[in-house]
Amino acid sequence: MRFKVWLDSLDANGSYTQNVETLTAWQNDAVTNEHIRSWTKKIILHNVTGHFESGKVTVIVGPSGSGKTTLLKIILSKQQVNIKGTITVNGAKQNRKMFRKQVCYIPQQFDLLPYLTTRETLYTAARLKLDVKQSKQAICSMVNDIAKRLNLSKCLDTLANKLSGGERKRLSIGVEMFVQPSVFLLDEPTSGLDSTDSNQLINILHDMARANCTVICAIHQPNSQMISLFDNIIVLNQGRCMYCGPMNEILNTYSIAGFTCPNFYNIIEFVLEVVTEQKGGDMENLYKICCDEYVKFRLRNKHNKKELDLSINFKQKCGTKDTDASINSIIQKKSTWQQQKILFLRSLIYIKRDRILTKLRIVTHIIIALLLGTVFYNFVPIEATVFLREHLNNWYSLRSYYSVKIISDLLIQILCASSFTLISYYITGQPMEYDRILRVWGISLLITIIGQTIGILSGTIFGTELGMFFIPAIGIPLLLFAGFFSKLGEMSIYLQPLTYVNFFRYAFEGVMQAIYLDRPNLTCLEIYCYLRSPNKILMMMGIPTVPYYVTLIRTSIILETEKAILHNVTGYFEWRKVTVIIGPSGAGKTTLLKIISGKRLTDIKGSITINGVERNKGTFRKQVCYVPQQLALLPFLTTRETLYIAARLKLDINQNKEAICSIVNDIAETLSLSNCLDTLANKLSGGEQKRLSIGVEIIAKPSILLLDEPTSGLDSVASYQLVNTLHNMSRANCTVICAIHQPSSQIISLFDDIMVLSQGRSMYCGPKSEILKTYNVAGFTCPNFYNIAEFVLEVITEQRGGDLENLYKICRDECEKFKLHSRHNKNIIDIFIELNSSIDSKQKCETNDTNTLINNIIQEKSTWQQQKILFLRALIYIKRDTVLTKIRFMTHIGVALILGIVFYNFGDNAEKVNSNIACLFFFLLFLFFVNAERTVQTFPIEAAVFLKEHLNNWYSLRSYYSVKIITDLVMQILCTSAFVFISYYMTGQPMEYDRILKTWSICLLIMMLGQTIGIIAGTTFGTELGMFLISATHIPLLLFAGFFTKIEEMSPYLQPLCVISYFRYAFEGIMQAIYLDRPKLKCLEIYCHLRSPSKILSMTDMPTVPFYVIPIILSSWILCLHAVHYIVLHWKIYYAKK
Repeated sequence: MRFKVWLDSLDANGSYTQNVETLTAWQNDAVTNEHIRSWTKKIILHNVTGHFESGKVTVIVGPSGSGKTTLLKIILSKQQVNIKGTITVNGAKQNRKMFRKQVCYIPQQFDLLPYLTTRETLYTAARLKLDVKQSKQAICSMVNDIAKRLNLSKCLDTLANKLSGGERKRLSIGVEMFVQPSVFLLDEPTSGLDSTDSNQLINILHDMARANCTVICAIHQPNSQMISLFDNIIVLNQGRCMYCGPMNEILNTYSIAGFTCPNFYNIIEFVLEVVTEQKGGDMENLYKICCDEYVKFRLRNKHNKKELDLSINFKQKCGTKDTDASINSIIQKKSTWQQQKILFLRSLIYIKRDRILTKLRIVTHIIIALLLGTVFYNFVPIEATVFLREHLNNWYSLRSYYSVKIISDLLIQILCASSFTLISYYITGQPMEYDRILRVWGISLLITIIGQTIGILSGTIFGTELGMFFIPAIGIPLLLFAGFFSKLGEMSIYLQPLTYVNFFRYAFEGVMQAIYLDRPNLTCLEIYCYLRSPNKILMMMGIPTVPYYVTLIRTSIILETEKAILHNVTGYFEWRKVTVIIGPSGAGKTTLLKIISGKRLTDIKGSITINGVERNKGTFRKQVCYVPQQLALLPFLTTRETLYIAARLKLDINQNKEAICSIVNDIAETLSLSNCLDTLANKLSGGEQKRLSIGVEIIAKPSILLLDEPTSGLDSVASYQLVNTLHNMSRANCTVICAIHQPSSQIISLFDDIMVLSQGRSMYCGPKSEILKTYNVAGFTCPNFYNIAEFVLEVITEQRGGDLENLYKICRDECEKFKLHSRHNKNIIDIFIELNSSIDSKQKCETNDTNTLINNIIQEKSTWQQQKILFLRALIYIKRDTVLTKIRFMTHIGVALILGIVFYNFGDNAEKVNSNIACLFFFLLFLFFVNAERTVQTFPIEAAVFLKEHLNNWYSLRSYYSVKIITDLVMQILCTSAFVFISYYMTGQPMEYDRILKTWSICLLIMMLGQTIGIIAGTTFGTELGMFLISATHIPLLLFAGFFTKIEEMSPYLQPLCVISYFRYAFEGIMQAIYLDRPKLKCLEIYCHLRSPSKILSMTDMPTVPFYVIPIILSSWILCLHAVHYIVLHWKIYYAKK
């Protein structure tokens, strides 16, 4: 079906955002802050009018933040909040539901299942999208054809998480090309691709458009060859449409407004220079002329009957038969069963390859018999985002996906529940009766399914950060109503209804009945055993002897080969020059930058020399600044604060505030960030975040600056400004090396040297001015007015034929000549980096000149000076992080109130001693796990920022770590105090100052332990594995706390574990704080067996150590764990420098 889409007077407003300007001053070692707050509404699009025609390719261009992505989402109907205006399709108002079935959208940030290969990803997409009658050979042929067209043939058997950025980008587009949609939307499809791959991709889109597809793509930097494939163009700037119409008429329109494009000039670069006011002129006049020209074009288009071959049926709410038929002809619908078969096969492959999901999870259940390990881990937001993309692009139905998800998960759930139940059931000596074993296994399987379902639901709704916080925050309080910590009959009558909707209550009751219901008396080796009768045990727990079934409730190979990334690479980079590294995706550009920076030295052969002396890693690392392709910014700092703090940390301490603010404003202006200085980093566009990550590193002007894809996500104007800034830096005694995919002709003019990589080999390294001569010697001649980088990439990717082996030999010989010439030119060389494939003799010393140079560049600061700056940043971050402060604090208050209501005045009642002990144990359980789970999720983001900043010489590890401990302590004390004081008072514990202080100190220490362990797990293993291991390793430690079983009743071989269990000391500490040396409790009955506090302690085999020893032991644990974390950070730094 052919579509023409019209946009009429679209306005799109962003949400109200809080702009916070922080003015910071250091005077006489005092830190002062002033916060100026304001609320503004950001206008993303304003009065945008335009159209998109069937059979044509329309490109949307504009500087970063101009509203390109927002416009695509509005067309897609993905963003409908705060939108004014109309969208018409074929002359009728857009019907979202019908239109959505015809549209395919590929966002800038794409998601792929990491454990599927390229071939499997394409094959699964083809099976889901193509006609079910297609044979396997035909589908495989189509897969190979698309892989060949997108240059993915060499990585068909490579896992998606092992592909380069450009290869992943092409794969995400390839999966949508099997069935041609009526409307194809692409956001930055060429980002991360070299010019050759970009041209091939746009050529494919051009062919799709000629087959009656409306293609719309937002692109930052289209080259001249690519521009010729576009039919129409929309220009956006500051949310306004500065042109909409045919590509061949834009220069005429701009010429009427007084803007003339020079000959042999890239049209898009010229247009962007005009709208960003680099060429002067009257922008308002241009806007009016473009609006008038668009009205004329629209009238002319409406009278063109041949062009309007459109169906009016689409305007009907429920499409007519003709419309439905057209839709069915495009989307090859499959039955639910057919979709399920394909998705089930994909799930099996994914489960087989995901080691964490299968092997580690099964082994954990077998070794430590941990049922609840699956509650907090399984369905991560990566899978949710992949599902959303595939479902919205009409791959399959929700019913098919969800049924396969349940079935494939059920296999692992049965395996884990079986291994856990059978092993733990036998070893713990439960009755070996088949019906009882089956009952316990059934309950275990059901609670496993419930736990995993809650994890899936939480991950889907809240995402990783909030989901991992809410599960323990909500799930742990539900344990209070399970009947274990407090009997159901002892609860307030207002709370008892909560037990009827609590799955923990039914699961616990089911297991208790499975073990004790209708069972003979237990064996007793003593003279008298009070709990010998199983019925008495059930009655003591408040469990009625009802039939068991009531509690059963219904709930909803690849062979990896070693890949040679770089092979026999020889090259050099000169002082005061800018060198660009170019090459197709997967050529080894990023790997080479990491080797030069010292971030990757494993499996590397060869040498790197500086000024003829082999590189000393420690000294060289202080000279280098590396800006990776992946961004790492603290999300809750504004652009101004990020730049200001970077300047304070990197520049001379004697710089006054005005000078630093001036530097910040200059860099912001240079990188076009002035308009978003007071915007939080997580609210910036992708291009703005990219420029900010570069801006923080160029403040101190390092000796060697390495940048990986610095222009990716930037428009041509911003790219030119950035590269011009790098060019100026190089003239100020800096060696600049950057890897760029698609440098324009204008940008290439700013580079001095070029290194060309292809399949891990260096196909040229030398002056830019000599590359065409060298290639001409090898028989490759560049046409006039042709982009040098595009020509070179076409040569090395064999699009121009010729003998590449001969070219490789000639380039290698020329490189040796260039190096000899450079070595003899004393006025040029000061820093000289050389990469050789052969291993030279190692010299560990360095010249005095190098040491002097380093001391002149790096502005050393004392630990105290670094701590002051980091402490300020940490305070701002904590204040703005909602999860870290507000939600966390309110959760502690909320749970304390729930505890107070459930266990109201239990503390002084001799009849409710067991419930009160359970309440105290719950104090420790909640404080430990909630803070551990929260920290393991949030800290990896902070750790990535720390690693980048520390390796780029911002501050020392000592300064960072000390500030981290101090700032964390503030929130720990605040949350502990709120939780303890509320719950302590409401539960009726003794109101004595020393007991309150003891309880508070134990709770604070256990919270600090939990948070420290969460930090260690997050730093060492990352969020995914860290979350799993915290539950898997610490829930078993609760068995040795003395609450579930007495220490004396344990096997002698297990008792030593109690000595090292911090849960045991925390539990004993809080028990002593409440019951040691206390008068007898109140008893309203004739006889209360546990009225005496000393008898309560003796029943739990306490005390075993004096109280003052317990805080010492817990503090020692905290210090030891901090030492471990410090060592882990040291190891990560060492590994990065290795």
